Amino acid sequence: MNNRIIADCGATKIIWAGAVNAVTHGFNAVCDDASVLEDALASVADCRTDISQVCFYGAGITDDSRRAVVREVLHRHFPSAQFEIESDMVGTAKALCGDAPGVACILGTGSNSCLWDGTRIVANTPSLGYLLGDEGSGAVMGRNFVTRLLKHRFSKEVEDEVSLTPSQAVEAVYRGTAPKQFLSRFAPVILRLARRHSDVAEFVISQFEDFFIFNITPYAIDASTPVNFTGGVAHNFKEFLAEAARRRGYTIGRIINDPISELLKNF
Repeated sequence: MNNRIIADCGATKIIWAGAVNAVTHGFNAVCDDASVLEDALASVADCRTDISQVCFYGAGITDDSRRAVVREVLHRHFPSAQFEIESDMVGTAKALCGDAPGVACILGTGSNSCLWDGTRIVANTPSLGYLLGDEGSGAVMGRNFVTRLLKHRFSKEVEDEVSLTPSQAVEAVYRGTAPKQFLSRFAPVILRLARRHSDVAEFVISQFEDFFIFNITPYAIDASTPVNFTGGVAHNFKEFLAEAARRRGYTIGRIINDPISELLKNF
């Protein structure tokens, strides 16, 4: 694989593997300008005329116009390569399900899911981003946690462990340059608190229940069909995710931190 590259690109980070092995800042083809991807590439690779293939699975690659933007940036760095450019959901489905039918989900900074027939996505509940959707994601969990915290919906013990004022939250969300990242950074705090305080644990489970209600229910799958996950939130909160699945009548399948190692096996 010394002349081939595979990339798993999320909003927070891009994992590059194969001829280039690195982790850079993330890129979302819907939200970010092409310069964000350009900067990430500039930090890991010079112009490589020897690269023959690049498989790029990225957040926000939802149509041919966004695919073309990514292709243009990649081509500047790897002018001799052939490109496979697909959504991160396709990469996730390949990693979790391979050539077997199943349900594949992402729970990280954002969230997404799909019904996979073994070769392609046959159904996808739109994620809609952290303002309109992304249920169960780090950003939405952080947003809802901050709201409940500042409106005194948690115990005094929980409030005493989190140093955050309404003015700080409003400044970061409404005037800051990266509100989604600000909110998602609460995930480790929430996990720590959930393992010590029952009210936070119930809050976390309810966030994952929302994920199942809004994103998995539309697929009308049998209760025995495994629902598979990748992403840091799914991996780190797995015990709470499993409880939410149990309450909603779903079966958890595989949970992996990121899809890159599985994708490399068949690359």
